[in-house]
Amino acid sequence: DPAATGQIFGWEVAAGKVALTDQQAVTGRRSLELLADQRMSAVRVLSDFIAINENSDLTVTGWARSENGQQNAAVGIEIYDANKRLRNRFLAVRESSPLPATWTRIEARLVNSAERRIFAAGNVYLRLVLQTGPISLGPVWFDDFRVRQTQVVEPVNMLSGGDFERRAAGNLPEAVQPVAGQISIDPTKANTGYSSLLLQSSAGGESGFAFAPIPIANIKAGQSLTCSFYYQGDRPQKGVVVAEMLDEKGAVLARRLAQVEFEAVAGNWLANSFAFKFEPQGDEATVAKNLRMRVAAAMPAGASIWFDTFIMR
Repeated sequence: DPAATGQIFGWEVAAGKVALTDQQAVTGRRSLELLADQRMSAVRVLSDFIAINENSDLTVTGWARSENGQQNAAVGIEIYDANKRLRNRFLAVRESSPLPATWTRIEARLVNSAERRIFAAGNVYLRLVLQTGPISLGPVWFDDFRVRQTQVVEPVNMLSGGDFERRAAGNLPEAVQPVAGQISIDPTKANTGYSSLLLQSSAGGESGFAFAPIPIANIKAGQSLTCSFYYQGDRPQKGVVVAEMLDEKGAVLARRLAQVEFEAVAGNWLANSFAFKFEPQGDEATVAKNLRMRVAAAMPAGASIWFDTFIMR
């Protein structure tokens, strides 16, 4: 309980007022709030010690926002030796400046030099530093900060927002649109990560959603694509995942590239995967401008289906 102990698991509060809040979050249920209630006093938190080595190249990513765009915030790195003594301090991730009032992604790569100036021999730990100020008043929020080795290549998911971790206004999943029924982010149920997409039917009949269209220019003719996803219902329900082509006005072409059925059950996450080729035929080669993945399910009124980790590569 940070209110009782003044500390938050995984972080050290070095100065000022810090709390976990469920009022703001870009992933999961909560974010880290730093509240500067005095203009000349900075709020500062440090992560736990993270082991590094002299051959490391690291990438730091995260999200941040302010109350109204007038609060300053910085993200930095501190380097320690084996005895956890401070050896170096630098603001390598984000220099102090006003932070936008909307969730903004932060990313920086820590590139070691041939002389190993950053992660030199004897420097074996780093700590991430989140800080308000100087001369800043009001709250800022941080969420989903990660430190990873740069050489680790993460496969790209062609379905934007397919992890259902980030939410837009109205608790809607980022980059996903309802086709029928209602969709929302549900942080109380997830197969992986922090949250899932909840599809609900209010009147009965077909409900569904669609991912943002993918430009055909980004896909080669004859390219093989693989799609996988997890799903769970509040009762047995059947649905279908469709890969379809759109023309320049967004109209759906008659032929479907793929159509795969699934059946959700209550209480258990199930997985499904399928592969297909992008092979336009006849006039499709000139008429098709986008590829879209769409989900549809015949659902009784009040029914729910959850989806998680929707990936296409």
